[in-house]
Amino acid sequence: MERRVHIRYENPYGGHPILRKRGIDAYQAVIHFLMTCTDWNGVWKAAEICVSGPGDYLPDGWTGAALTESLTQQIGTPRPGIMVNSLETGEQTGELVWDLARDRHAWGVELVLSQPAARRRYPDPVKCLCTADFALRHPRVKTPLAGQDATFPHIGVIRSSILLHVSAGNTSAFFDLVFPFSAADARFLAYVQAIRPHWPVRVAWGNFKLHTPHSKNEWYRTTRIKREVFDSIKARSEE
Repeated sequence: MERRVHIRYENPYGGHPILRKRGIDAYQAVIHFLMTCTDWNGVWKAAEICVSGPGDYLPDGWTGAALTESLTQQIGTPRPGIMVNSLETGEQTGELVWDLARDRHAWGVELVLSQPAARRRYPDPVKCLCTADFALRHPRVKTPLAGQDATFPHIGVIRSSILLHVSAGNTSAFFDLVFPFSAADARFLAYVQAIRPHWPVRVAWGNFKLHTPHSKNEWYRTTRIKREVFDSIKARSEE
C-alpha cells in the first residue's frame, strides 16, 4: 500500500466538550455531524456502559446499586473498569463495565442519558462509551473524499474515528480526523469551512498536522499547521 501525505486533526487533551448544555442535545449534535459529513452508517462499532462506585462527587443519595443489579440481570456480570479518583478526598472507587451487543447500543445511550448528573465539574456516575470509524465526505456530496483507506496507520491513510463519552451532564468526544489532502491549501481550507458549521466542538486550530511519509521507515514526519492558516475560517465562524 502506497503511503501518502495527509493532514490529521488530533484531539486536545481531555477530548472535546460538545457545545450543547444537555447530554441528549450534545449526542444528537454529534450524530448530525456523522450523518452529514461522513459515511457513517448509523451503527456504532462498539459500545459499553460504565457505572461508578460510591463517591463524594456523586449526586446526593446516589449509589448505583439498583442500576448495577438491573444491568447485571439484563446483560450479565460486569468486568472491572478504571479507578475513579475523588478530587476532594483522594478516595478511589472502581467502575463496573458492561459491553453492549450491537442491538443494545441505542438502548444503552438512552439509559445513560436518563441517569442523574454528577455535581458540577465532576464526571457523571453513568456513561456510555461509543466508538466508530468512518471516511469524511463533503456535506453536499454522498460519496467520501478520495484517498481514505481502511489500512494500518503507518502504511496508508486510515479512516477517521471517534470515541464518544455520552452522559447526562458531561458528553464529550475524541475526534481523530484524517483529511486526504497533501497540503493546507485552498481546497483543504474550503473543505474545513464546509464541515465547520456541522462540527459541534470548539476546534483546537493548533491541532492540525501535516503527515509526510518518512523516507527510511514506515513512520510519518509530522509538521504542525500554523493557526494563522485558518484565520479566514475562524473569522467567518465568529460572525
